[in-house]
Amino acid sequence: AAGVTAMAETTESAKSGAWKFSELAAKRKATGRPWLQFFDNATMFAGVYAIDAGGEDKQQPHQQDEMYYVVSGSAKFRAGEEELAAEAGSILFVKAGVAHRFHSVTQPLEVLVFFTKAKTS
Repeated sequence: AAGVTAMAETTESAKSGAWKFSELAAKRKATGRPWLQFFDNATMFAGVYAIDAGGEDKQQPHQQDEMYYVVSGSAKFRAGEEELAAEAGSILFVKAGVAHRFHSVTQPLEVLVFFTKAKTS
């Protein structure tokens, strides 16, 4: 369809895009890595992140604001001094530079992650 962009074809000129989470999750799993970026333009980028039950989240603070949508699984999420539940349907926000991580993962976690590219001061 005109104007719709496939995963590997995301470009700055794309006006829209469509993806299926199940396909992104399968592609991420096939890489053997916890992160798969599937979108990138001048203002934002997005990816799929996963942690197995009992797994460790090794991410470091980012230079961009970040939003997570938990698709499936169950864990705890620490952002700064705040402790939050992370379960299917949760939407979590982290300001740029704030230390954060998932922990106590009791069910395999699959998360959509959205980053802004806006500069923060």
